[in-house]
Amino acid sequence: MKKLRLSFLTAALGVVACFSSNVQAQTVLDFEELTIADSNFYIGADLAGSFMSGDVTFLCSYDTSWNGWSDGFCYTNRMDVTTGTWSDPYSSWAGAGFGGSGNYLTALANTYYTTNFTVTDSVHLAGFYVTNNTYAGLSMTNGDGIAKKFGDSVNVAGEPDGTNGEDWFLLTVYGYLNGVMTDSATIYLADYRFHNDELDYILKDWTWLDLKGLGYVDSLTFLTTSSDNGDFGMNTPSYFCMDNLTMLDANTKTNLDTVICREDTIMIAGSSVNTPGVWFDSVAVDSIVSHTVAYYAFEDYKIDLPESICNDTAVALASSFAGTFSGTGVEGDTLFNAASLSIGLKTVTFDYTNSFGCAEQATASVEVLECGGTNIGMEEGLSITPKVYPTISTSILNIELSEAINFVYEVRNLQGLTVKEGMGNSNVQLNLNDLSNGIYIVNVRTNANFGTYTAKIIKK
Repeated sequence: MKKLRLSFLTAALGVVACFSSNVQAQTVLDFEELTIADSNFYIGADLAGSFMSGDVTFLCSYDTSWNGWSDGFCYTNRMDVTTGTWSDPYSSWAGAGFGGSGNYLTALANTYYTTNFTVTDSVHLAGFYVTNNTYAGLSMTNGDGIAKKFGDSVNVAGEPDGTNGEDWFLLTVYGYLNGVMTDSATIYLADYRFHNDELDYILKDWTWLDLKGLGYVDSLTFLTTSSDNGDFGMNTPSYFCMDNLTMLDANTKTNLDTVICREDTIMIAGSSVNTPGVWFDSVAVDSIVSHTVAYYAFEDYKIDLPESICNDTAVALASSFAGTFSGTGVEGDTLFNAASLSIGLKTVTFDYTNSFGCAEQATASVEVLECGGTNIGMEEGLSITPKVYPTISTSILNIELSEAINFVYEVRNLQGLTVKEGMGNSNVQLNLNDLSNGIYIVNVRTNANFGTYTAKIIKK
């Protein structure tokens, strides 16, 4: 039987559990099959290093140097709701397991320990029920020699701690798959930040923490944080209790080895699938076969061309992907040259193959404009041709003559209205920031009777 192992780490990588596979859909681990005497607990004193519930292996660390539970999970049926000390951290503050059951788990998030683990597969978790243990609950309610009383504006030494009594105790669960975090889920085990003090609470009832948003995971890390901190870290006791851990994963889980290309399809239970996601086949009353479908993590390629280009201009076509450009105006697969093209809209196509072997295509349209200068009514023998540039501009337009000759200019829109006019000698620079985007006609006329030069420009 193929084994699936999922690991849990808690507060600075402190708590670990490993899952093996062949779990049924909606499998619930309630820990009732674990054998202990009444009002007792298992903390790993036999140095086994772990315990199992169903197909799940939970790591449990025991420190022989001081003969105590050092981190990880323990299983317990203690129902003490009045003892709030570090020496008895095994009871849930709810007084029993979820729904009044006997067994449940208590987790110690000890920041001084890191537990190693090995993962071979992944599962989809629905969530679990969580509450405070008695030690943490009473510590936050009354304070103790280390931790403050929640709601007070001073720390355990009686000094203002900056919280103004708005205290909190937070559990964050991070999901990981192949070492990459998938998402996180949070629940406040205590929250005193409400404007209405009557809403402040310290969690005592079993409360559901939904983990479905984490997706498929092969490990979890649990982090507890608090508003009450000191020189050595968090003062609030770093415990929580867990019951009814629920898994949504299938009896058989199949990850497709082949990544499909865009527009490709595969068949799952007689249905065509061509989109990424997790697809399920119902194969029995109590089990589901799931198929993970994905195509390459790859952004669409975009051809870097301007929206419009003058018919006397060429631009380079470049790509980091192996492929071929084609279309009217493409020269040598490296250049788009508009010099020989008719005015109008042109399309450039790029066919390429990505690193996954999927054939892709990108297209871009570019409008070819007639915006080079043309002489209108020029006198014969004209020896000076003004330069009007750039023909496509966002802010500045230059008019230059090769000699120091006075000239007048005007800029008109396509409705024939003059939007700029003036005089210059040899050269002038115009600011186009006050003009709307569009096509304009520039007329340049010299005082030496050299005629009129006309050019089209584009303001972008």
